[in-house]
Amino acid sequence: MPERFLWSQYFWEQARDANGVARRHLGDTTRNNGAPTVGSPFVALCGIDVTPHPEDTDTARGTCFAPACMVCTTLFARATGWSAGAIGNLIQTFQWTNNDVRQLGLALGMTASQTRRQIEQWTQEADKVNKARHTAKQQKAAGR
Repeated sequence: MPERFLWSQYFWEQARDANGVARRHLGDTTRNNGAPTVGSPFVALCGIDVTPHPEDTDTARGTCFAPACMVCTTLFARATGWSAGAIGNLIQTFQWTNNDVRQLGLALGMTASQTRRQIEQWTQEADKVNKARHTAKQQKAAGR
């Protein structure tokens, strides 16, 4: 997928869910008819209906203080062709709750147990990649 299309397809937007929790969510312009406007709900990549709020939207102030939605971030990495090891390194930076795992599973069409296995596979792949990098650095330092 050409990079120009990729960045025109997706957008980050600080938005609130039905409980009023603000997060930076990722939207897909092909699913949402373009980027959202303040007060207009959109379906985030994670599958949650969210609404940009006038007090905290990216477009209103240009600064976003809410944390990123880990499900949107993971799905974006997967959609843009990140390797399993890179996704594994990414997901290890998040504190996954049961709700987050469930939401990722819904977005991927998986059960919670299938999703946990997928997260474990990504993490194991990251561990392999990281170990190989560490070994290569050690060998280089030893002059091999």
